[in-house]
Amino acid sequence: MKTLRYWLAAACIWFFLLYNVERLGGVLNIAPFVYIYTIVCAVAILIFPRLQRLPLSWLLAGAMLPYAVLKLTLPQAQVAMPLPIAVTEISGIGLTLALMRRIGLGMEALRQTIEDLTIGHLKDGTHPFETGQGHLYREMRRARHHQHPVTLIALTATPDSMDMSLDLFIRQAQQEIIQEYINAKIAHLLVEELEDYDVITQRGDHFIILLPETDRERAVEVARRLKARAQECLGLDLEMGLASFPEESITLESLVQQAEARMSTALVESGGMRRAGFRRIKKLNDMFTT
Repeated sequence: MKTLRYWLAAACIWFFLLYNVERLGGVLNIAPFVYIYTIVCAVAILIFPRLQRLPLSWLLAGAMLPYAVLKLTLPQAQVAMPLPIAVTEISGIGLTLALMRRIGLGMEALRQTIEDLTIGHLKDGTHPFETGQGHLYREMRRARHHQHPVTLIALTATPDSMDMSLDLFIRQAQQEIIQEYINAKIAHLLVEELEDYDVITQRGDHFIILLPETDRERAVEVARRLKARAQECLGLDLEMGLASFPEESITLESLVQQAEARMSTALVESGGMRRAGFRRIKKLNDMFTT
C-alpha cells in the first residue's frame, strides 16, 4: 500500500510535466492528438486488468502502431523537427504506460489482499479459470487418450435469487469480518502476553496454544492472566480448556481434543460463547449499519 502511494504520486507529477512540457521546453511542439491518446492508453490499462499482466514491451509495441498511424495521417501532427518531436512523444507515451501498468498491478494486489482477508477463505479449493484451465486441458487430454467420458458444467446464481439473499449475505459478511477482527485483536494480545517460545496457532474460530516446560499449575496461572488482560484491554471474556502432558495424554491430537472439549463445556456452563458472541457481533453490526 505504501509503494502504491508512491507510484500514484509519481503519476501525478508525471502528468503535470507532460501537459506542461511545451511551456517548460519552449521549442517543443507536441502534436495535440498525443495528449488525448496518452490518456486513452492510461485509462485502458487501469480498466482492463489483462493489459496490466502483459509484458511492458508488448504494451509499448501495441501502443506504437496506432500512434504511428495517427502521426502519419493527421495533418496537425506534421511539424518541424519530426524526429526529436517523435522521440519525445514516444517517450511520453512509454513512460505513461509503465506508470499506469505499475499502478494497475498495485491496485490488483491490494484488491486481492482485501479479498483474501474477507472472503478468500470461502473460495478454498477453487481457482480462477485463467490458472485452472491448464488442469482442465490435462483432464480433457486424458479423457480423449483413454476414451473416458467427461462432462463440464457451467453454473451461476440467478439474479432473482441473489436479490432475495443479498441482505442475508451482507449480514453474514459483516459478521465474519467482525469475527476476524476480534480474532486478530486476541491474537495480538496473545503475542504480547506470552513468551517468544510459546507456540500460538489458530484452529477455526479459536486458538490452540502450547506452553513448553509448563506444568498444569503454571498453565492455570497463565490462563488467569490472559483472561484478566483480555477483559481489561479488549472487554472480552475468554473461556479456556487445559490438557497436560503426560498426565492426561501423550499425543498432540488427544491433548487438542481434551482441551477443546473442556473449553466447550466451560462455554456451555457459562451461558454459551456462540450466543454471547453472536449478540456481541449483532451489537457491533448495528453500530456499523446505523
